[in-house]
Amino acid sequence: MFFKKSSLVVFCTFIGTSIFADLQSSEPYVKIENENISTAPKSTTKQNIAWNQEEPLQYSTQESVVKTTPIERGYALPDHSLPAGYNSYGRIDTRDSYGFFLHGSFLYWFAKEKGLDVAQFHPTDANTATGRILQPKGEYKCGFDAGFGFNFDYDHWTLDFNYTRLHSTESVSSGKPDNGTLIPHWLIQSSSEITHVSAKWRLALDLLDLQLSRAYYQGTHLIFIPFYGLRGGWIDQKYNAKYTLVSVVPSKHKTNSWIIGPRIGTEAKWLLDAGFRFYGKGAVSLFFQRFNRNLEEMNLTTPSSIEYKVKNQQNFIQPNAELTLGLGYGTYFCNGGYHFDISAGYTFQIFWNQNMMRALKDSYDTHIDGNAGDLVIHGLIASLRFDF
Repeated sequence: MFFKKSSLVVFCTFIGTSIFADLQSSEPYVKIENENISTAPKSTTKQNIAWNQEEPLQYSTQESVVKTTPIERGYALPDHSLPAGYNSYGRIDTRDSYGFFLHGSFLYWFAKEKGLDVAQFHPTDANTATGRILQPKGEYKCGFDAGFGFNFDYDHWTLDFNYTRLHSTESVSSGKPDNGTLIPHWLIQSSSEITHVSAKWRLALDLLDLQLSRAYYQGTHLIFIPFYGLRGGWIDQKYNAKYTLVSVVPSKHKTNSWIIGPRIGTEAKWLLDAGFRFYGKGAVSLFFQRFNRNLEEMNLTTPSSIEYKVKNQQNFIQPNAELTLGLGYGTYFCNGGYHFDISAGYTFQIFWNQNMMRALKDSYDTHIDGNAGDLVIHGLIASLRFDF
């Protein structure tokens, strides 16, 4: 009698421990069927059901038998497939994964900065002509970004490194109309005898981003990817204006700067059928930026002689914000061994207080700290990603 009671206690303890372990599991299962049975419960061993799961899982209780199958990470899940109280990871998870992925993007961006007006046209008679501001018009330019990443086992974190490059050149040129005058905006010296103006703006934007993230399901058709990391890089600019009187008088301005600081944001994926999704991504950065500024202006009457030459170094804490909205598609292939993803979207970025060239010129000219205009970038981004 004692032996039977002891065996019953051991058996109940074993069954209770197995059920508790299943309830505490962080691995989601996809429920296929639920069949009531009257026979004795069957004991099975729970296994991991990532892509390396070869056979569907089956575990049982005294009431029912539940069959499960592997799930495709990063895609929509059936209802009631996630345990309560745990945000199951939603990153791409290939079978026998090495944890690496590569990505790249083609950029078609438009860059614009405040304070680049080279001159203004002032009509002699406002009744017959309209004044206007002369500045680089701007156009879309090609760029790229490229990077790589690694998926950690530790709570399914992901580390990603990305490099972004956009270099552009914009220009403007105009002669003096007969019914007015040209007033220079980038000369410390004043003159009303200018017959022609031209200017060229060069931007070299090189950004380095390192971020740590964790993708997780919020429901079955929505994935959030909060991330935190560092943004560094270089933002260099040149603005060369030329004013023609008797001869050409150059006015040269340049800033070289480097940045580094924290970056935080999140990405959301609204999962549709057949691997399609809408996505949105937003981030903010607050970085330390060191500017090396240079100004050189030639004499109006003797262009071979330097009239003003200024060098200045200043440090600032600058903000940056970005937002991207788009549509994407992805799929596993080779029995889940690899994953391919393609997406396209439109992005907006703003870098506050970047036109330190104009700020230096205005400060030296008026002895008042000049206003540094913001750098605004927007345009298309088309991306590819490969997980293996």
